[in-house]
Amino acid sequence: LWRHALLNPGSTCYYITPETSQGKKIVWFTNRLQTFGDKSYIKAINNSDVRVIFKNGSYIQIMGSENFAAANGLTPDYVVYDEFKAFHPRFHTEMNPNRLSKKAPLVIIGTPPKVGDRNRDQYMSYAEECKAMKQAYWTRRSSYDNPHVDKAWLDQEKKTLLDRGEFDTWYREYEAKIVVGGSHAIFPMFERDRFVKP
Repeated sequence: LWRHALLNPGSTCYYITPETSQGKKIVWFTNRLQTFGDKSYIKAINNSDVRVIFKNGSYIQIMGSENFAAANGLTPDYVVYDEFKAFHPRFHTEMNPNRLSKKAPLVIIGTPPKVGDRNRDQYMSYAEECKAMKQAYWTRRSSYDNPHVDKAWLDQEKKTLLDRGEFDTWYREYEAKIVVGGSHAIFPMFERDRFVKP
């Protein structure tokens, strides 16, 4: 977002999370958005609009998907969805047409949803579209790829979850894999010791 805002004067850039309060917690209250780059490029920081305004006329604003009507009429130059699995299902329907006028890139980031999450089908549909489109890029990265994560802690968490039979949680949350079933998807009327294999 910073790179796009600085290289394209007058850009309107949006960082969108499931709820505005979540976006504030992830990048605003931690000052990650305000201090990501050289402060000399910043003209103003608007706390009420949760917006960083740059001297070249660009800005980055935090929004939440819960207020999907607020997406109507926007003309973004760049859009980032973070933690997409928990987005309000109507948000993308409202925001996506706004990207057309400026051919605004869309970046979707997040852990794959669980079976039964409210927008799992929408998430899967976008992932498949991205894989099929020539102008799109799709990747899956595990927590082990993050250089800032303690690998010994990850190894212990993996052992703990797998020992408990929660392989679905491990693969989804730490390996970013799409898991269809798992220990939480077993029909409750089936006794684990009689009907369920490891």
